[in-house]
Amino acid sequence: MKGSDAPGATPLDPDEEEGLRLAHVHTRAELNAAEQENIAAGTEWLSSVRVRSRFDRDLLWELHKRMFGEVWKWAGQPRATLKNIGVPPERIRTNVAGLLSDTEYQIASKTLPLREIATRFHHRLVSIHAFPNGNGRHARLLTDHLCRVHDHPPPTWSDSALQQDGQARDAYIRSLKAADRGEMQQLQSFMWN
Repeated sequence: MKGSDAPGATPLDPDEEEGLRLAHVHTRAELNAAEQENIAAGTEWLSSVRVRSRFDRDLLWELHKRMFGEVWKWAGQPRATLKNIGVPPERIRTNVAGLLSDTEYQIASKTLPLREIATRFHHRLVSIHAFPNGNGRHARLLTDHLCRVHDHPPPTWSDSALQQDGQARDAYIRSLKAADRGEMQQLQSFMWN
């Protein structure tokens, strides 16, 4: 693939690159355009009446497939390789189940304001890094959905600005790294700027 990855993007392994469904894609710009088209279809599916009120494990895997399935053969499947970020592949399903269970408990018990629950959910899902590609975009869309399902205004981040090199993406990466250190306020402020 010609072209460089955006800062903070996790490079694909050769086996993962082989999962590209589109023979006409040869550059990073072409890949980004193809993925963006597919993401729009996934976003539309997520807003449909049939799934509007769902928030569960099946939705998490299905959303990734809907967002990237026209581009990648492995879309919607947990990654099978180690990365420079994320839990080991054999722990992905368990960690995702734990995240969803913890989030459900926090919401039901009202232990934290929903904005803080959504911030922690987003950070933890990105940290698990369940897929070879698209983890940030998937986590942002799922976080938006979590807020909507619970009648809370979704984050105000501009997803399109976060997919390109620039100040917004740099600030997002910095806020995620601060959250890695347990400092959630920077990420929450970024999400609801």
